[in-house]
Amino acid sequence: MSDSNLYALGNPNAHRNLNGTTAEQEAYARDELSAALVDDNVILDAYKEDDIIESFNKGEGAPGAVSSDMSVSHNSLDVSEDDLDPAALYSLIEEAIPRQIDATRVLTVAEQQQKREMLEHVWDRVRLWLRRHSLAEERQAAACIRGQADATPLHLMCKLHNPPEDVIQEIVESAPEVVGWTDNHGWLPLHHACANGTSTEVLRLLTDAYPAGKVHQDKQNRTPLHFYATRNSDIPVVMTANAALLADSGAAELSDHGGMLPMHYACAYGTHPVVLQVLGTVFPGSLVAKENKGRTPMHLAMVNAHRDSSPGVISFLLHEHAASKATINTRDNDGYLPLHLLALGLRGYRADDPAKRSNVSESLSMYLDAEPISAADFLTAIQDLPDWLQDTAVVSRHVRNVLNRKIVQRLPTSILMLDGYWLIVIIVCFEVTTRNHVRCLRG
Repeated sequence: MSDSNLYALGNPNAHRNLNGTTAEQEAYARDELSAALVDDNVILDAYKEDDIIESFNKGEGAPGAVSSDMSVSHNSLDVSEDDLDPAALYSLIEEAIPRQIDATRVLTVAEQQQKREMLEHVWDRVRLWLRRHSLAEERQAAACIRGQADATPLHLMCKLHNPPEDVIQEIVESAPEVVGWTDNHGWLPLHHACANGTSTEVLRLLTDAYPAGKVHQDKQNRTPLHFYATRNSDIPVVMTANAALLADSGAAELSDHGGMLPMHYACAYGTHPVVLQVLGTVFPGSLVAKENKGRTPMHLAMVNAHRDSSPGVISFLLHEHAASKATINTRDNDGYLPLHLLALGLRGYRADDPAKRSNVSESLSMYLDAEPISAADFLTAIQDLPDWLQDTAVVSRHVRNVLNRKIVQRLPTSILMLDGYWLIVIIVCFEVTTRNHVRCLRG
């Protein structure tokens, strides 16, 4: 990353403490790319059959990835002489940004407590800095600092989960223009807040200061709502309020460069049904919309059936809206049904996680209970499922009915009967021929 991306507004020398070694800058860039969900292969290249589960898992949990080293210097809250430098606020917050090492690793109770204590300590130090710098000019100079990836202190604060309202309010009041600034990814602070989780009060502060931020699209044409639609770890009441706040200006109708709406993201990553309800109410067409490869939200939900939230997403699509239920029979640009994508996604998948196996089985059961049309390749798709999942399919009443109809059809039944007759004839002829041959040898 070049030094041109490390500059400050209001103080040309304020970035001197932000420069790191090349390795540190590359590590920062990797963290940015991971947290930004820039790995669009997560969704857009989902037809790579052997990599599909792995690629989707790359996006799961990325915004909340936690460093193995969550330690922050727990010295006294007193700050050094460098505190006089406007860049000190940026450096203070940068210390708390987690380094992603294993997004799938579950933190222990002790690590979770350590993380909470570390964040509280950081916010206390930020509050102390703000108390010691009460002049508007000082706060504005610090808030306008740009560091790596063109991020400001407000961007970094919003990268931390659930930043405190009082701190965000003081920064916004000191430099309201920063709310409308983007980093190198085209992300506003609002994008970071939506990706990493925040309160409704903080979202309202950011959107009130820059209303256009709700529909601002980053370099991949994604709005903040695209990122919030991937979350499922907040309280449902809060998620409802946040989704409604972000979706009231048309963001639900904006697609990214792959043609994916926030509804596609919500179904692919598995959000809470309350968010789906908000998105479906604001833009009903999103329930059946196709992205550039012809995939509907149902396709993306089925290919991610292993996720914990997928059964809830599929249940919503099947039971809440008749239009979205009809997409069980919709084919994408490659002619694939959602059932085909489930089979493709599970190729090479080792079902050693009982919870994920249960999610997939439940999702398949609901899909089959909706009675999709038994097209010529319907049974073929069933046969392509893993052995452990075929057991779920064959006990489905719909699949049994399809098989029964196939059996009673006149032409297939007659062919089976003729095949049986021929087998009987062959056996009889073999028996007669064998006996005659034995008699000839004896005579």
